Amino acid sequence: PQGIWTLQSQGKPLPTSQVPFPLAAPSLTHMALRALVDRGLVRFICSQNVDGLHQRSGVPADKLAELHGNCFIERCHRCKRTYR
Repeated sequence: PQGIWTLQSQGKPLPTSQVPFPLAAPSLTHMALRALVDRGLVRFICSQNVDGLHQRSGVPADKLAELHGNCFIERCHRCKRTYR
């Protein structure tokens, strides 16, 4: 594979994005997954991405696990309040 972890372990330069995270938009794949959730064909999405695009596509928070977090959401560990 030519993923980030492989490139990094080989000391090779990492790819750069032409679009900053805050300006990124959900892809057709994100929208297709949301449509499958809306139709009840997919019950839950588990993502390793931190870009927040699944939420921006409209996938409800209760149907989504962002394993590595979301770089646009902070949560206070003391009061449990969420900041977007």
